[in-house]
Amino acid sequence: MPDRLCIFVDGSNFYNSLRDLGKPVNISFRKLSQELTAAKPGRQLVQLCYYNSPLPTPYRNDPDYNRKDTERRRQQTFFNALRMTPNLTAKFGYLRRLPNGDYVEKRVDVMLATDLVVLGLKNLYDVAMVLSCDADYGYAIETVKHETGKHVELVSVIGSKSFDLRTICDDHISMDDAFLAKCLHP
Repeated sequence: MPDRLCIFVDGSNFYNSLRDLGKPVNISFRKLSQELTAAKPGRQLVQLCYYNSPLPTPYRNDPDYNRKDTERRRQQTFFNALRMTPNLTAKFGYLRRLPNGDYVEKRVDVMLATDLVVLGLKNLYDVAMVLSCDADYGYAIETVKHETGKHVELVSVIGSKSFDLRTICDDHISMDDAFLAKCLHP
């Protein structure tokens, strides 16, 4: 019987890692999940869990309105296409505006960490892959490993800072340029 695989994607963290490293961001999550499932033989994808926060609608008087609105619409188009990916569940947090005008993402890390632990406790997967470099997931990873004995692997883009999670996870998959090229939208 194949190992049941569940992939947990911190969408914003993944996107920003790709962008910051100068990698293409037009990833097909269908192809990505197929490549990650095939990375080790004897696995069957049961669920791809994707977490992110929609960009806010910009204020009309914002001098950068056109760029922000285009970016928001592009993200919405991506989210709509994402829903067509087999075995994918998308969950969304929100962005809270700070007094200085910047935004901070809310609820996403907690949703991913909670699902990682709860789905593990419900025995809905054998192997979890966490696609993020956010060390905040460390305690949830340690908890699911300790409480369930589940195997947890870290997936990250080569060049991203993920040392803290690498030391906690059972294995690490580095996505290099060749791997990412197989996951791009045509």
